[in-house]
This record gives sequence, C-alpha cells and structure tokens, in this order.
Amino acid sequence: LRPDVISVVGLAIEPRRVVAGRVNMLGEPVGEAICKPVNDPKSIVSLASSCLRRTVDSSTAAIGLSIPGYVDRQSLKVLVSAAWPGMKNVRLAALENASGDVPLFIDNTTTVIALRWLLEHGRNLEGNHLVVYLTDGQIGASLLVAGRPVRGPFVGANELGHNRLPIDTAVCYCGHTGCIERIFSTPHLRKLDPS
Repeated sequence: LRPDVISVVGLAIEPRRVVAGRVNMLGEPVGEAICKPVNDPKSIVSLASSCLRRTVDSSTAAIGLSIPGYVDRQSLKVLVSAAWPGMKNVRLAALENASGDVPLFIDNTTTVIALRWLLEHGRNLEGNHLVVYLTDGQIGASLLVAGRPVRGPFVGANELGHNRLPIDTAVCYCGHTGCIERIFSTPHLRKLDPS
C-alpha cells in the first residue's frame, strides 16, 4: 500500500452548500475541494452526485458522506435534515450510484466532527466524550463511549438541537417549534433584539 497514492473522498452536505474533496492516506489534501452553493434543496442529491463523479478517481478507496439530521442507512433515505427544510424521506440512491464500486459510508455531521476531534487529540481514545457542534441555527452532539460513537437506530441519534423548550420560534425542519436550533439562530435572535 502506498499511503501517498491511495485517496479517500469526503462529501459534506450542509444547509445551502455541498462540499467534496480528496485526501491521501496521510491526511494531505489532493487537489482543490469543490464547493457548490445550493439554491434549491431539491437539487442537492444531483449536485452532490455531480461533485462525486468529478472527485472520485481510480485511487479512491472509500467515500465518506456527512449529512446533518436523521439518516436511515438501510433505505438510503434522509428522514429529516436542515439541508432539506420541510422535506422528508429524501432518497440518496443517486449518490450510491455515483460512487460506483467505491464503498460509500454515511454518517451524521456531528459524529464525523467528533471522530475527527478524537483522531486529532489522540489521547484517551478509549474514554467517554461528549462533543457538541454549534453554529448558526445548528446544534448537534455526539456521544463517544469507549472511543466509539453511539448512533442509535438511525444516523443522527444524538440530535441535541431538537430538544424543545416552551419558546415561540419559527417551525424547525423537524416540524416542531421551540427547538434549541431555532432558538440559537440569527432569525430568532434578531426577533428578540431587532437592533
């Protein structure tokens, strides 16, 4: 095996954008990452498929796909996600087709961030950790027990942002109001203090 030749493709679906890039087995970037803005959530899967086809080559050993929200890996469906507000059961089969013979691994964005944190810190790998991800309108958590993520029956089992409080907010993509993600979002905070 030549770690400088074999590569892994990372594909991130996020609210309002899709990002794809390659790294070799030493963790070094190979080429430029592709970042595409998303104007219509209905176009995300085709846009991500296009990015995959442009990024995967003969050196690619695996593809890692990160998605916010809840994903059923068995049926390859996104049950609910901030990337697809108001949409449910989004099919990902086109991404599996675009990956060809290269194995496609799907995980929740927060779990991916937690695993990266664990690898970067490299200590107490067998310990228990709670890693919280916070950005505008997105809050997630990943629980690592003995160095492994607790995923639950669906990818995204630790969606901290969907704990609800009795606060009047905009409807969250999960269909409820009062979600912590909606409370800590720019639109809601501006509503509280428009100055």
